[in-house]
Amino acid sequence: MTLLFGVTMLSRNQPYNAVAVEDGAITERDAAPYLGMTTSWLRKGRRDGTGPPYIRIGRTVRYIARDLDSYRERHRVEPKPKERA
Repeated sequence: MTLLFGVTMLSRNQPYNAVAVEDGAITERDAAPYLGMTTSWLRKGRRDGTGPPYIRIGRTVRYIARDLDSYRERHRVEPKPKERA
C-alpha cells in the first residue's frame, strides 16, 4: 500500500474499488474504472471538452476524486415511468 497524491493505493492488481479515494488527485488509469469507463474515453473527453474536470501539469494529468463524483452525479438519469393513455 502506498500513498500517492493523497490517495491510498493498493496494488495495481486490485480492482478500482480497492482505491481508497479520499480527496486527492488520481491518475487516469485509476479514474477510468472509477467512472466505469476506459482511459481512451477520458482522453477523448479531455480532447473534446466533454469529460470530467482534470489537472494538467506538464504532461501529467490527474483527476480530483470529488470532481469525478460530481461528474457522475451530474450525469445521473432518473427513469421516469411512462404515462398510460
